[in-house]
Amino acid sequence: MAYKKAASLDKREVTEAGAEAAKCLSPEPKKIKNVIVTFYLAESNILMITLTLWLVTS
Repeated sequence: MAYKKAASLDKREVTEAGAEAAKCLSPEPKKIKNVIVTFYLAESNILMITLTLWLVTS
């Protein structure tokens, strides 16, 4: 049933689906996500260093 439905899609629907996928893969949100991940990693790194120093010095 799903196969028949997929086969009956017209070109416009396929193009629209492709456009939606392209919108989801656009570089801007990815760039923002990378910045957030980098910041998070840096933050956790700083916390680990602080914790280690605190343990070493105490």
